[in-house]
Amino acid sequence: MRHFNRLRNLIVDHVLEERQWLEECVKLLADYKVLFVSVNCSLEELQRRERERGDRNMGLANYQYNLVHSHGVYDLEVDTEVNNTHECALQIKKCLHENSHFSAFTELKQRAGNRTKVYE
Repeated sequence: MRHFNRLRNLIVDHVLEERQWLEECVKLLADYKVLFVSVNCSLEELQRRERERGDRNMGLANYQYNLVHSHGVYDLEVDTEVNNTHECALQIKKCLHENSHFSAFTELKQRAGNRTKVYE
């Protein structure tokens, strides 16, 4: 965390399918400026991508689909079915430049501090 604090920029690409994974991220990062981004597309599109890639365990998209967003709080949502990777990155960049405060991790930390689960 010292290196992160000094460098100031960190991108984490993670499928938060387990409750404790998100809780650990919140614990480690909630005191920092965090833009928490939801990367979405339809289940049908995820299944298609899973088949086409050929290096995925079939059924993983089905398993993860309802788990990864069950906490329900984000600062920004991007849709990779509607927008390409570059367009999604531009949306994230724009949000970073236009906003000085992001609230998702703050809210998730408050939930945990109030002895409620991070997940709703």
